[in-house]
Parts: sequence; structure tokens; C-alpha cells
Amino acid sequence: ISDDVAVIRPLSAENISFSKDYAVAGLSVTCSADVLGGTGNYTCIFSIYCDGVLVMTSEQLETSEFTFTVNQAGSYTASIEVTDADSTVITAEGGLMQADEKAARGDANCDGRLTAADARHALRCSAGLDSQEEAVIYAADVNSDGRITAADARLILRAVAQLETL
Repeated sequence: ISDDVAVIRPLSAENISFSKDYAVAGLSVTCSADVLGGTGNYTCIFSIYCDGVLVMTSEQLETSEFTFTVNQAGSYTASIEVTDADSTVITAEGGLMQADEKAARGDANCDGRLTAADARHALRCSAGLDSQEEAVIYAADVNSDGRITAADARLILRAVAQLETL
């Protein structure tokens, strides 16, 4: 006779985080959480807050990830409501991301810092290898000719080396 008993871990959501620590308005960001325990499949609803004010809520999702577009500057946090197959519902809060209206000139990867990675990103954008979202175009088109080109990448790299002012 076996004494095997299935132990079900309580439903929980942990490690709520954003895919970026810093973003600018117009960029896509993913919020995710580790959902553990509970019974069967689960659904999630994400709520995104900016400076403590609710700015968006996801539909009911069958995944623990939600991608959204940053719509304003501020400090972003998130909450997640998870429901499992037995209708157990839990909520958890977390994550922190800062956002600005626009990236600084030259900050082509929109991470809040001017580094050689920005020149690389501008060069990849000029070759069509990386996305040219509106926020990236503003930051990477440092010569203001309306396009992201190798000339922009060169100017950014010169600015990183403190040989140029953007």
C-alpha cells in the first residue's frame, strides 16, 4: 500500500518585472511574473501603474507576460491577478521601471545612457536590422536629416568619446 499523496503548492506570483529598467514613451515593454503552484491552467490579468495611477489593464491572458506601449513619463509598477483552475485568486505587486517622454539625443537604444551600444544600435537601424520606432528615430537621428544612417552612428560614437556634443 502506497502513502503517495499529491501535494499542491499554494498558488503564488513572484518576480514581477519589466523587460527594461528604463524606457521612453512609444516603446514596447513586457511585464512578466513567475506563476507557481495552484491547480491546472491559470489566467492572469496585469494592471500597469504610472506614479501610482492605473494607466492600463490587460485582458484575461493565459500567459504570465503582458506587452504594452509606454504612454507617458513616470515611475511604472505592476500588479497581477492570477486565477487557477479551482478559481483560487491571488494578487501580487512588483516591478519598477522609469520612463521619460523622449530619449536623450544619441541614446539610440533608449536605456538612459550614452554608450557605444547606442552607436551600434543606430548602425543596425541604418542597415534595417533593428526596429526604428518613433522614440528610436528621435534619439538616433542626431544629424536631424530625417533618417538613421551610418553618419548618425559615427556622431554618436564621437559623442561617447567626448569628441562631439549632440
